[in-house]
Amino acid sequence: SPPDSAAAPADSAVSPTDSAAAPTDSAAPVTETPAEVFDPRAELARSHTDDTFWEGCPPRNIQLLTPNPYSRPQQALDTVNTLVIHYVGNAGSSAMDNRNYFESLKDSQARSASSHFVIGLDGEIVQCIPLSEMAYATKNRNPDTISIECCHPGEDGQFNEYTYWSLVELSAWLCLKFHLDPQGILRHYDVTQKLCPLYYVEHPDEWQKLKDTIEVRLSELKAEEAEAAATVTEPTASSTESTAPSTEPAAPSAEPAAPSAESAAPVTESAPPSADSAAESALAS
Repeated sequence: SPPDSAAAPADSAVSPTDSAAAPTDSAAPVTETPAEVFDPRAELARSHTDDTFWEGCPPRNIQLLTPNPYSRPQQALDTVNTLVIHYVGNAGSSAMDNRNYFESLKDSQARSASSHFVIGLDGEIVQCIPLSEMAYATKNRNPDTISIECCHPGEDGQFNEYTYWSLVELSAWLCLKFHLDPQGILRHYDVTQKLCPLYYVEHPDEWQKLKDTIEVRLSELKAEEAEAAATVTEPTASSTESTAPSTEPAAPSAEPAAPSAESAAPVTESAPPSADSAAESALAS
């Protein structure tokens, strides 16, 4: 027969090592732990019952309004979808002036109005309504928003630097707590077309700058939070040290120890039992 007719094709032989190899994809699939679902209602409830909720929040003066139908109806806040920024419209007034005005509505019954927070001319933050409750501030967006009123020194409604930076800090912290996008923060104007906050309606570029500043601060807060979490989970140096026994045997003593003269003497008397050894101790509950 021709010389090449008996030759087996080079690829036809099966390597024994290949045939015995187990397929790499045959292992059972790894089950991933589902991501934790954020529940704003749980956070809202916790804000009213758990002081640890407020860790990292800028300092605030808690001056909750008396429950009443006109400024604190005590209706539950359904969720938090964004923040709404307002101006008080009363140039030169303080945070407490405006808080007290909201409080007076329970008696005057002149209108319905309130806000979760009022930021004053010195940057002070007064809380008027618990986060777990709805404020009367933004018409049809009351059930799903947190409202912040801001004081201003002039009739143009521009916030001074103290009010401005307290607003940035508070808004960024709230965005962190409730997983909000700073670019979605609203002016009162965006909901009802009311010229509020006046300066930031008339100067939309300044409004965008404010939201951008809040976004930068939020990024910083997230970085600080991640760094703190990493510090907690990082193992300490002592925990990484090996506790394995030494591999070198101890050297034998060059000279055997001489037997003690006393150790060889037989004990002729047994020691009387100690009075303390028979006592039983009781554990206090």
